Amino acid sequence: MSRWLALLFAALAVGIGILLLNWQTPDAPPETDEPTATPPQLIMDGLRQITTAADGTWRSTLHASQARYFEADDRLELVLPQLWQQRDDDQQELRADFAELLAGNLWTLSDNVLIINNPGAADAALIHTEYLEYDTLSDIAQTQWPVRIEQTDRLFTTAVGMTLNFTAQEFELHEDVRTRIIPESAQDDR
Repeated sequence: MSRWLALLFAALAVGIGILLLNWQTPDAPPETDEPTATPPQLIMDGLRQITTAADGTWRSTLHASQARYFEADDRLELVLPQLWQQRDDDQQELRADFAELLAGNLWTLSDNVLIINNPGAADAALIHTEYLEYDTLSDIAQTQWPVRIEQTDRLFTTAVGMTLNFTAQEFELHEDVRTRIIPESAQDDR
């Protein structure tokens, strides 16, 4: 939890500093009956943030091609976010085409969401979905969308809906769970 909050506060501190340096009074919106979209108060291209523990060891890195902050609803939008985080002996990587961060702890990731447990390791597990909600306070991610889990290059599981507890390193598949094991001989024919 503290690493997420530190990550958010550092990004917001940088953003507020930039806002203060570039403060301009916006023109009054035109009078119209049509609703107008509120523009972001902060736009950052090429966001990269590194979070460390109190002893200086690496805890997480966040990259995004663009970040947009909307003060009115305390919302941060990230385009092509990638988050790497360290948990004890495990590392996780989260990727998506788009993400929103609300109220400092509620992440919504959408479009091509990918969770990789122990990236680069022989036992890396991949979880694919199109939509994921992640609460950093409870450290639980969940979706009601279809998921595909690749445990090895021969073991695949699909389901509709999932709850993933990062702290306990457990996940629950909600419904229509199917597992497919490809025999070694059939794998060579692929």
